[in-house]
Amino acid sequence: MAWIMTNHHGYLRLGFRFRGVECREGTKLKDTPENRRRLQAKADQIQDEIEHGIFEYRRHFPKGTRAYLFEPGSETHVQMSRIAFARYAMQWLEENAYALTPSTYASYRTAIHQHVVPFFGALPLAEVTDAHLKRFIAHLQRQPGKRGRLMGPKSINNYVSPLKAMLKEAVQKQLLTSDPTAFIRRLRVPRPDVDPFSPEEIAQFLTMVTPHYRTYFHLAFLTGMRPHEQIALKWGNLDFVHRTIAVREGRVGKVEGLPKTEQSIRDIDMLEPVYDLLRHHRSETLLRSDYVFLNQGGRPIDLTTLRRRIWYPGLKRAGVRRRALYQTRHTCATLMLATGENPEWIAKQLGHTSTQMLFQRYAKFIPNVTRQDGTAFLRAYRQWFPVRTGVGDVGG
Repeated sequence: MAWIMTNHHGYLRLGFRFRGVECREGTKLKDTPENRRRLQAKADQIQDEIEHGIFEYRRHFPKGTRAYLFEPGSETHVQMSRIAFARYAMQWLEENAYALTPSTYASYRTAIHQHVVPFFGALPLAEVTDAHLKRFIAHLQRQPGKRGRLMGPKSINNYVSPLKAMLKEAVQKQLLTSDPTAFIRRLRVPRPDVDPFSPEEIAQFLTMVTPHYRTYFHLAFLTGMRPHEQIALKWGNLDFVHRTIAVREGRVGKVEGLPKTEQSIRDIDMLEPVYDLLRHHRSETLLRSDYVFLNQGGRPIDLTTLRRRIWYPGLKRAGVRRRALYQTRHTCATLMLATGENPEWIAKQLGHTSTQMLFQRYAKFIPNVTRQDGTAFLRAYRQWFPVRTGVGDVGG
C-alpha cells in the first residue's frame, strides 16, 4: 500500500510499491495536517490505480525519479515480462487476495499450485499464447475429479478463470502486447436438472432422517436457503420480533465469508411454520452455541459429512429417490411457484438477481401469479401437512 513520510527538510514524500519496485517521490508540501490529507487522497488514488492495473507513472510524476524503470522496453519492464508465468501467477494471487472471498482464494490457490505451476514451469510470461492455454485445458480434462471421474467442465472453468484474470491484468500493465485469453471460451457446463421433492416425499424423509437433523432439513425445504448459508446461520441473524432471517454469511469447509452473490445477502420472511420450528429449536438447544445448527458432536456442520452420513442414508431409509442436497432449495422454489406465490417475492426470498432466473429454471412449475406474501404457500402447506401428521410437529 502507499504511505507518507517526511524528508530531513520537513517536506512530505509519497512511497508506494509498483511492479515489485519500491518507489519514493518527493513533494513541495510542508508536513501539516491539511497537506497530509491532500497527499493521502493522492496516495489512495495511486494505490487504487495500481490495484486495477491502470497506473501510469509519468502521469502522476512527469519527472519521477523511477519513472524510466516502467517505460515499455525498460530493463525492469523487460524483466517483469520475462518472469516465469508460474511465478507471476503466484505473485498475482497474493496481490489480489484482499479482493477474493476465502473460498475463492482457496480455489485459486489450488489451481495455481497444483496445476499451473507444474504445467507451465519456467515458461516466461511474455511467451504464453492461446495455444498454451488450450493445451492446459486439455491437460485438466485428463486429471481426476470427484468420485474417481475425470475433472468436469465446471471445475476446469473455475481453474481457468484466475488465469484469464491475471493475463488480462498483464496486458493492462503492458507486460503483454496482446491478450492470449481472447479466444479461450468457457466450457459448456450441463445444467443440473431441477428434481424437486413432492410433499409426500418431504414428509417421508423428515420422518426417517436422523432426529438431530430433522429441524435443519425441514427449514431447508421451507426457506430455500443454500446449504452453505444454512450451516453458517447464527442466532444473531434471527429476528423473532419482526420474523426475519438475515442471510449474511456462507461457510465452505472451515472458512466463512460472504454469501454467493451480492443479492444473496438478504432477509428471508420467517413464515409461521419456520417461526414455530426455530422457537422450538431454540428452547431445545438453549443457545449453547452461536450457530443455530450443530452436528451431533456440538460443532459446526460440515457439508460433506452431512451429505454422506445423514442426507443420503436418510433418503435410502425413506425409500425416496437419491437427489443432491441442493434440491431442497429447488423444492422450496417449485412448491411456492406451484401455489401461485408472486415470483418477485420468491426471488427475494431465495436471493436471486431477478425473476428471469426463476422463469428460466422453474418455468414449468409456474401455473399463475396470485399472491406476494407467502399466504398461498401457507394455505397449501397446511393442506399437505396437517398439524398432527408428524411433519408439522417435528421441531426436534
